[in-house]
Amino acid sequence: MGKKETYEEALALIRQGVYDAEVARRTGYTRERIRQLRVQMGLPLSSHYFSYVDAVLKYSTDQEFMKKLRAYWEDERCYNDKQIARFLQVSPELIGLLREKFKIPAHWKRVEALLLPYLEKRMDTELAHQFGLSVIRVAGARKRLGIPSYRARKMQFLSSKAFRDALGKMYDKEVAQQFGVHVNTVVRYRKRLGIPSFHPAMRKRELMSQKAFLEALGKMLDRAVARQFGVSKSAVQRYRTRLGIPPVYPRRRTEELMSQKAFLEALGKMLDRAVARQFGVSVSTVQKYRTRLGIPAYKSQKK
Repeated sequence: MGKKETYEEALALIRQGVYDAEVARRTGYTRERIRQLRVQMGLPLSSHYFSYVDAVLKYSTDQEFMKKLRAYWEDERCYNDKQIARFLQVSPELIGLLREKFKIPAHWKRVEALLLPYLEKRMDTELAHQFGLSVIRVAGARKRLGIPSYRARKMQFLSSKAFRDALGKMYDKEVAQQFGVHVNTVVRYRKRLGIPSFHPAMRKRELMSQKAFLEALGKMLDRAVARQFGVSKSAVQRYRTRLGIPPVYPRRRTEELMSQKAFLEALGKMLDRAVARQFGVSVSTVQKYRTRLGIPAYKSQKK
């Protein structure tokens, strides 16, 4: 139906004495537009309109009613006018007029503002359950904002180069956490592409070719090397022994520290745990050597 036909239909309905709300529903015009047409035609405003004006004046000054109404407007579940009207036992038209009076956005706009930060990261069903909304309402908000569905986004990144490159080079669980999908999804796509699952030995072989890992052997405690490169202590010991590198013993480590000027200068000038973290020894070792040298603790010296 064109604009001219809609306009003529609205005029005809007004002449028939149809209520403004019904004319607006059939033609898509706003109630304010219907009232303008009445004025242009020289017809009196609907008595139905006057009754709502009186109701708006009455309820807008009722503090108890407005307190409840504002609570529903601010609720995360984003109730529409019909739902609020049912809760407060008034008409939906009255709620709509009050909402227009206080410039409160329509419920669908509030739904969009509420869901916008999550629509690109979560599924519609999860958001519906979290915010107490229907899945249809969440999906409608997503479509109005032009955001593709979760399945479409998932299929998009599953075909990306970054996702394919990660398969078989990391644990399936790690890939799932990185890309925000279920581990079963990762396993299914990895098998479909014929990529074998990741094995810890693959990571260890990569470590053996790293210069930083080889340089750390024999210069740091095995457990410190294991923690830094994300492997087990036994794996570090095995590769160090294979290369003929002697281990670093804690006592020899502390003896070397005692001969370092930087370590001695740090005692008493920093917290013991800060010194321990900086030089890779325990806090008790720092406390022992500081006490032996008669250096007061940093806290007591500060006081």
